[in-house]
Amino acid sequence: MKPHVVNILKVCGITLFFLSPALGVLAIVWHHHTGFVQTQQAIAYGLNNPSEPMLSSSLVMSLMPPAQACSTTFYNAGFPSSLMLSKVETMIHAVLGIGVLGAFSYALGVALYKRYRGYRIAVVREQVERLERLWQQEHC
Repeated sequence: MKPHVVNILKVCGITLFFLSPALGVLAIVWHHHTGFVQTQQAIAYGLNNPSEPMLSSSLVMSLMPPAQACSTTFYNAGFPSSLMLSKVETMIHAVLGIGVLGAFSYALGVALYKRYRGYRIAVVREQVERLERLWQQEHC
């Protein structure tokens, strides 16, 4: 590949690496927002039963008394673990993990390649010096 294309790919990769946590948080917030909107719509249409399948854990959190809701953390033992991490959040964590591993492996690959390139340059210089000495010995 041309160096210009490689530089563009590097910039895109680094930008994605630094923006991926923000994108992950935005996806999680959007997921919870859509659950909240569904909850509001369900309440507006008269579905006041919290056991409805379309309602999310946000309804349960909103129906708690204020004192208990303030002291409740996101990872409450009262909720089943399936409500803690949905499939979307699990996928986001997997993508972020792959992105971090990819960035570390890329950095390691670049560092190892630079060391190998320095080693090859040293070997070629040594071979050139050896050939120059042989040539001088033959022509003197």
